[in-house]
Amino acid sequence: MAPFGNNCSYHGVNVMRLWAAKPRVFGRLMGDVMRYFREGVITLVGPINAMPFSDVAAAFLTMQTRRRTGKVVLTVEDDDLVPVREPFRSSEVVVVAC
Repeated sequence: MAPFGNNCSYHGVNVMRLWAAKPRVFGRLMGDVMRYFREGVITLVGPINAMPFSDVAAAFLTMQTRRRTGKVVLTVEDDDLVPVREPFRSSEVVVVAC
């Protein structure tokens, strides 16, 4: 959270929508991004913590902690087993209001 103290902000952009709507703008933007990368103006986010899909719960817990910086990447392994929880049924949900 430290970057926010320096008045930094982060924004998500749907680049596929930009590519579909304005391909020339998209091409120019991607060209600028690659040039900035080559010149060292922007760098990769790190560290990268790769975890198998079978550890998806641990991956979410890792992202939730404020001790974590960088990226969490889920990898696909042939022997991955991912636990599945049945969805709630409306008859099982109890709403308590104060």
